[in-house]
Amino acid sequence: MNTKDIIKRNRELQVFLNTHNEKVYENMVVYIRLNSLSERVTEETLLEILEHLIIGQQKGGRNLWL
Repeated sequence: MNTKDIIKRNRELQVFLNTHNEKVYENMVVYIRLNSLSERVTEETLLEILEHLIIGQQKGGRNLWL
């Protein structure tokens, strides 16, 4: 998967976040993008966080990472 595909996948998955986790994810996006990581590493990291948030929600975790 190239970087553009990862970015696209991130956008597709964001719609599955509940309101609280969407705000948490947005804060993580800002924090991670402010670091000096490559674009690919940044997007891979965000995708991994996003996948974990969604899995947690599916397992009944309403508000993750308070």
